[in-house]
Amino acid sequence: MLESWVAQSKAVEQFWVPRDEEILGEVPDVVLHLKLKSYLARGALVEQEIFGRMEQARASFLKLQEDLKASDSQKSADIDKVKHELHEQNKRIMFLLEEVSQGRQEADHAIEQAESDRHSAQRLKVELEEERLAHKKL
Repeated sequence: MLESWVAQSKAVEQFWVPRDEEILGEVPDVVLHLKLKSYLARGALVEQEIFGRMEQARASFLKLQEDLKASDSQKSADIDKVKHELHEQNKRIMFLLEEVSQGRQEADHAIEQAESDRHSAQRLKVELEEERLAHKKL
């Protein structure tokens, strides 16, 4: 345990600031002097730890922000792809609607033609019947 305290003490000593020596030089009690020295050094150590964690949080935030931007650009690409697919589908639907409309027009025309042919056939039938009756009378 003594070794760990010495190692910890050496780790704390590296954070010693020269200004701290001025402050502690005026403290007459050696034990108090050492405790204050340790307190100031540990404060610097804690401060550095906090700063390190803040840097980690900042780095994590920046990475998250980059990931979101990449995700947004991927979403944008996906949206563009879907828009293109919808546009192509709309073109196909419009083409099919045009074909259906043209087919209906052709069917309507065929129905009109059939109706006209039926009327013509009925007229011819009536005319033939009249001619037959007229030939019968003769």
